[in-house]
Amino acid sequence: MGVPGRYGPLEAVACNKVNLKRIETHWPDMLRVAGSLITNQVRAYDLLRMFGREGHPTPLGAAFAE
Repeated sequence: MGVPGRYGPLEAVACNKVNLKRIETHWPDMLRVAGSLITNQVRAYDLLRMFGREGHPTPLGAAFAE
């Protein structure tokens, strides 16, 4: 067993906090994306392209990353 509260190599990630405001702002769009995937109205590949531009996440992509 390690030291309580320590996550080893994941320590840096485990200390991050979720930005709920970012998720709340994009929640309706996130639900539409999920529905579009379930009903096969859009391909996952197209969504991945929509989530990032020129190597940087779009606001919606950043919300999904949260």
